[in-house]
Formats: sequence, C-alpha cells, structure tokens
Amino acid sequence: MNTNNVHPTVAIETEKRIALAQNPEFIAKCVELAKQAGVTAKEWNANKVSILMLFANRAVQAAQEMGLDTFGQPNTSLSF
Repeated sequence: MNTNNVHPTVAIETEKRIALAQNPEFIAKCVELAKQAGVTAKEWNANKVSILMLFANRAVQAAQEMGLDTFGQPNTSLSF
C-alpha cells in the first residue's frame, strides 16, 4: 500500500497492520483462530485479506492497550 500521501501516524499504523498480515506466523495463528470460529476454507479463501486485517487491527489495538508495540516490546514512545 502506498502511504506516501497520508498523515505520518496513519502511515505508521497502516504499516504495522500490513506487516502483521504478511507475517507467516501471524497468518498461521489467524488460520487457527478462524477455524475455531467456524470459518470454512471456502470462506477463508474468499475473504482472507479482510480476515487478516481484522485480526491485525485487533492485535495492534490489544498491544497498544497493554503498552506494548506490535511485536511485544515495551512501547517507549508513550508519554504519560
């Protein structure tokens, strides 16, 4: 995705999600979670980008709520 013409914060947040959605380990975990939720192989194949982005959004949000960066490291850029 070309993020050159968007606000820097939006570009960073978008890149976090794209990096997760392209990570083979993350994809494997998403497949497991989707199966547990009852998503069929046909549904996965038809909607995998949307499903991966849904999981990526939730993962980034959860990490931020815990004060971590996307990769589980303490987020030192937070200011309190």
